[in-house]
Amino acid sequence: MKLTDINIKKAKPEEKTRKLFDGGGLYIEIVSSGGKLWRYKYRFDGKYKLLALGKYPDVPLQEARKRHIEAREQLAQGIDPSALKKAQKAAGAERAANSFEVIALSLRKLYVSPITRAARNPGSPFTCLALLLGCSSSFLV
Repeated sequence: MKLTDINIKKAKPEEKTRKLFDGGGLYIEIVSSGGKLWRYKYRFDGKYKLLALGKYPDVPLQEARKRHIEAREQLAQGIDPSALKKAQKAAGAERAANSFEVIALSLRKLYVSPITRAARNPGSPFTCLALLLGCSSSFLV
């Protein structure tokens, strides 16, 4: 029998983790702490694997079914949905780490901070150079 939103809402946590199946490997796992987690159990290359699809109610029943269908389509094409999800997550983290903002801030910490600290020191060569070049006092801050 297919799950309904009412069945999911009424499901209460018990001492042990419990599973309510929707069909085709899709189920909601109700953990003892009260969390309700969408899972998809599938076979790839002869091994059983588990794909996390999100947390209920953040991911409602209809959205979980859509994600389940997408994962089944990936399997039909010979793609492991779990490996694909991990690769996409790693690529996103790499893109974020290589963003202009991150690189600019790291360079600023390396190069600008020692210069500004030295410039604040009245006897510093940077201060003398700045005064010789006619820089305003705002440069020294």
